[in-house]
Amino acid sequence: MSLRVKAICSTLILCCAMVLANFASAQDGSPTGKCGFQNLTIPAPSGSTTLPTDLNDNGAIVGLLESGSGTNFHVSGFLFSGGVFTHFSFPGATNTLPHDINKQV
Repeated sequence: MSLRVKAICSTLILCCAMVLANFASAQDGSPTGKCGFQNLTIPAPSGSTTLPTDLNDNGAIVGLLESGSGTNFHVSGFLFSGGVFTHFSFPGATNTLPHDINKQV
């Protein structure tokens, strides 16, 4: 490939990258194209730790609720939806590890 063809290809790639970067920066729908974050406090029982694993379209969060230590350590599931915290375990299971949530909750 000649030097001229390489230069043209490089220029086209650079132009495409600049155009795509401009479109990608405004994908959040705001006029400024800037994203923001908000702190979330999950009201878990004292002495436990939450690890969110999924969020559905309605804002419900499912995840792992870790509690205890040593041989008494176990993991159950939690659902935080509409400001209500609920924890659950699958009947007869040592640990419950939810990783996904549907749109119906």
